[in-house]
Order: sequence, then C-alpha cells, then structure tokens
Amino acid sequence: TAPVATTLYYAVTSTVDGLEVVWVVDGQNMVSVDASSAAGAVDTDPMGSTKLLVLPVSAIMTLLGAAAVAISVTETRRRSP
Repeated sequence: TAPVATTLYYAVTSTVDGLEVVWVVDGQNMVSVDASSAAGAVDTDPMGSTKLLVLPVSAIMTLLGAAAVAISVTETRRRSP
C-alpha cells in the first residue's frame, strides 16, 4: 500500500554520553522528508506461488479446525457423567 502522507516529519535527536540531546535549528527540532516517490516504489505483487497454494492450504486449515472441534466435543462428552 502507498504511504498516507507524502511528507514525513522526524524529530532529530542524538545520544551523547547516554543522554538524549534534541537538535534545534532555527527554533525547530523537526526535519521533513519528501516521500512522494515512495508510493511508486512499493511492491504490491505477491511473491512466490501464493495463488497456487491458497486452496490447498485453506482446505488443510479447515480440516484441522474441524478436527479440533470434533476432538473437543468428543472429550467433553466422554468426561460428562
């Protein structure tokens, strides 16, 4: 997905002798970064063989879920008097 904002703001800090120091230049301690080109650099295409494996993995997960429910119901019935 593309970034929400095209300009990002960062507070500029540095660590000196274990203490965080805020950098202030012209009364401001923020830096703006033009991120408008970042939207075009985002890779939205899936990697690998995702489309091929969706149905088999979904079927396996459904079977595992059904088996878990069946085992739980069986154990509950076995324990009840």
